[in-house]
Amino acid sequence: MPDNNNFINGVIDIQDQFPYDFEISNTRQKEIDDLILELSYQNSLPEEIKEIFLKRGIIQEVDEILMKIELLEEAELERKEKKKWEIIKKDFPTLNESQIEENKDLIDLYYSQNFDFEVMKKIADNDSDEIKYESKKIVKAQKAIDSKAYIDDVFQPACALAKSVGNGFSYTLSLASLILASDRSKTSSRNFFGSKYGSGDSREDAYRHALWNALLAQHYVSLSSIKRRLRFAKTIADARETCASNNPIDSEAMDYHNNQVGRDVWGSMTGHRKFLGATIGLKLPSISSLKRVIADKVNNACYVVKNKMDRFPENKLVRNRERGEVRALINNVDKYTAVDTIP
Repeated sequence: MPDNNNFINGVIDIQDQFPYDFEISNTRQKEIDDLILELSYQNSLPEEIKEIFLKRGIIQEVDEILMKIELLEEAELERKEKKKWEIIKKDFPTLNESQIEENKDLIDLYYSQNFDFEVMKKIADNDSDEIKYESKKIVKAQKAIDSKAYIDDVFQPACALAKSVGNGFSYTLSLASLILASDRSKTSSRNFFGSKYGSGDSREDAYRHALWNALLAQHYVSLSSIKRRLRFAKTIADARETCASNNPIDSEAMDYHNNQVGRDVWGSMTGHRKFLGATIGLKLPSISSLKRVIADKVNNACYVVKNKMDRFPENKLVRNRERGEVRALINNVDKYTAVDTIP
């Protein structure tokens, strides 16, 4: 794919001309992650111990701090939605509010196609060789999909993008969402759990997958369609699993499950906005609120024990479970509950 920094810089240069905002500025992520981590710790304390700690100043009331941050983020999101509406009205001056609502899918398509052209033109002007290389990778990934060949980590993103474009999603909007969601979910999981993001079948893995899917939907731009964003997130997430053909069946089941948990969280926290009676725009959740809810789900995840060991609860097993057995247990977990497996 194009160099991430070059691509995102191209998006930044162009996005103000469109009713788009990718929430690229993310300067407070570490601070917010630390607050959510502290909140998780406080929620694990017995209520009477928490009260003593608060009175003695051992801990601070981080819940109130987080709520203030979320309110500020939501106010900023509302300001940006109003700005998007002003751009649409300016670009389509002959349409009234009702006509804009009736044609919002066509308007969405108009913007996404023009955005594809302008961003890729911007990057091509800066580095034509990079675009040629990217085109070759997409073609190679598509051939690999058709032949069901194994694709390593280098080509997994290109493979997912090929499937996204094949399902009718914008290339540049897909890539922008994929870059931002992947980077932020990996960074946040490291902030929470302190280990490298690649650890599999763990609480970190569960959190990363759930947050990644929520952010895929958050960052893929559509003017008013919640379903389209969710369908995009599912397309990318499913493609990453099918492109990684070496994933064991129990690990794959865990990934699919937690991916769905993240999409359900985002969908339940997202609504529509009305401007002058027309339903145009989305009431998006703040990223910090998404993290808080997903962290809580992971802290209360269903733990599936895989192998017999001397420690509890593994010592309750008669024998090690087969991967197929673990997959069946994961598939029976309530779809709104995150899953973590104990090796």
